[in-house]
Amino acid sequence: MPFGEESAYLGKGVRRKVLLLAVLAALACTSGAPAAILERTELMPGVTYTREVKTIRGEQVVVHVVAPKPGSGLYRIVPVLSNGTITGRERLSEMQERLSSQATVVGVNGDLFNNAYGYPSGIYLRDGVLHGRPFGGRSALGIGSDGLLRVGRVDLSASWSIEDGKRAALGQLNRPVARSGAGLFTPSWGTETPHAKNAIDIVVSGLPATRPGEELGAEIVEVRRGGGTAVPEGGAVLQTRGTARRLAARRQARAPRTAPSRRRRAGGRDGGRRRAPSRRRRTRARTARRRWCRGS
Repeated sequence: MPFGEESAYLGKGVRRKVLLLAVLAALACTSGAPAAILERTELMPGVTYTREVKTIRGEQVVVHVVAPKPGSGLYRIVPVLSNGTITGRERLSEMQERLSSQATVVGVNGDLFNNAYGYPSGIYLRDGVLHGRPFGGRSALGIGSDGLLRVGRVDLSASWSIEDGKRAALGQLNRPVARSGAGLFTPSWGTETPHAKNAIDIVVSGLPATRPGEELGAEIVEVRRGGGTAVPEGGAVLQTRGTARRLAARRQARAPRTAPSRRRRAGGRDGGRRRAPSRRRRTRARTARRRWCRGS
């Protein structure tokens, strides 16, 4: 299971919970000279903390390891997002404090992040649901349901369509859309889509969980422009820009749009009151009166 934004933790819903995270540096310690143990402490029965020094490519690296007793069933590795969403930043210590009422936490920074929005640079997959797209140019770390650690390059291949129209590429999932393209924003992203003057936001409801390998369907409930659209619970927002925006504009004829409503009072089209004549009408009326006067 891949790691998320700032931290990941490990725990189980039993009274005594401990969290364990594999440190990336430990992957490099599988070969070479044995590590020198600087410190070893038993945190609780069956759980130990070890601080080691390992020489890797001529450099000494300190490795911190928390190890539970194998097969105990009390511990698990879980990716955690800062603030509970893809966007936003939070210190690792603050995240651990926030989770301290649920479990005893051992956390480690799991990924780099974007400075503007705070989203993690790589993939975020939890319990089989993809919340953040992978970055195909770098490796991802994952721990499967079988407990095995895997490292590999993963990329995103997705598409979208309206009604029975031609499919178009979906380049982003909970990531800002570039000048041209389309991206899907689920509640995991945050409260609203990024602002963009040339964007069309298509709001949908009833969207299932974004699990890889599944075709999802949802109902269009609203179309907005310019970004900054609220992401609904149980739904999502498809944001299109550039070529994808023009494609969406051609296919959204059947979708309802939001437009400012004009209230009218009862008593007729104009609320029972006579509408003031326009400037053009007043000019025509004066011209007609002059002609009538000259004619008389």
